[in-house]
Amino acid sequence: MQYWDDATNALLEKFRANGGVVDAYEDFFHGTDYLDAVRLGKIKDGDPILMLSIDGAQLYESKQSDCWIYIWVVFDHHPQERYKKKYVLPGGFIPSPNKPKNVDSFLFPGLYHLAAIQHEGCHKPGAGRHYYPALLKPINYDHAGSNHPDIDVKSLPAASSGNYLENLKHLMESRTQTQYEQRRLQMGISKPTIFLGIQPNNILGIPNCFRSNIMHLAAINIANELIPICHGSFRCESTGNKETWDWAVLKGRVWQDHGKAVVDATPYLPGSFDHPPCNPAQKINSGYKAWEFLLYLFGLRPAILYGDLPDVYWKNFCKLIHGIRIMQQHKILAADLCEAHEMLIQFKKEFKLLYYQRRVNHLHFMQP
Repeated sequence: MQYWDDATNALLEKFRANGGVVDAYEDFFHGTDYLDAVRLGKIKDGDPILMLSIDGAQLYESKQSDCWIYIWVVFDHHPQERYKKKYVLPGGFIPSPNKPKNVDSFLFPGLYHLAAIQHEGCHKPGAGRHYYPALLKPINYDHAGSNHPDIDVKSLPAASSGNYLENLKHLMESRTQTQYEQRRLQMGISKPTIFLGIQPNNILGIPNCFRSNIMHLAAINIANELIPICHGSFRCESTGNKETWDWAVLKGRVWQDHGKAVVDATPYLPGSFDHPPCNPAQKINSGYKAWEFLLYLFGLRPAILYGDLPDVYWKNFCKLIHGIRIMQQHKILAADLCEAHEMLIQFKKEFKLLYYQRRVNHLHFMQP
């Protein structure tokens, strides 16, 4: 249970010897936000570190049984232990059949208890309007509210708790509902977060404590973008022409052969890979699991698409694969992390130029 204490002390000792250079990223304590919190004294020796994770689940395969579960992951354990059932702490359960309208009400009891412990201490023995993120301004486009120049993702400002609190104060000082709606759009804040009730010195700050979910990004969000693209199933505006979509290759017999190739690869997958992906031509829209998407998209799809997808699109796709494969590793060398960042930046820019093409009638290709 003192894993992170020992690991952090060893890392800080290494920093003193090599001038603070991180040569590999292996766990959360290599992160800048965490190390800054340690240096500022917000995280002290012996402090337990938690991560909250919430997600939906389907209990039964063949009937409506959706529910929501949230858990606490205890970072005091080694990565080989912390995600095992024995060490994961259940936080709460939200039953089906309806999706919760106010998730905060279900999170409140657990967060209230956490806030009380953070404040008082706890002895531990032994220790309609749709936004399309195009980035590139469409050709001959002058629509109020979105007629800004191209956005360079490399120059985006870093998240700041100070800026968040200033923006939130500005939002809450709105005098009318109309002003509130305008400022909410301007600030990008819909309401005060329930996590403001947590002691500020015991979290990594807001919004810094809200991290991206790489599993959902890679297995769901990216899949929802790339699969319709190759099927040519995105809506075609009246000013467009699907005959020009030379990237839409997974149709008819090609798609059926593609699905068969996925199944034929099953005997060559290691047993440690758990459930192999089903035939996507038969199951992609009915019960394809996140693990299947990961194996299919980032393991098998690059090889199976080769020769079917024109080279310019296939090479762009491979940059995404390269970047995500690095990000999914347990231990990431610093040089590899820089390479993954560059590959993903290149993929994103090229993807927009290849498919969106700065055309308003292709703007809906850019999904959040």
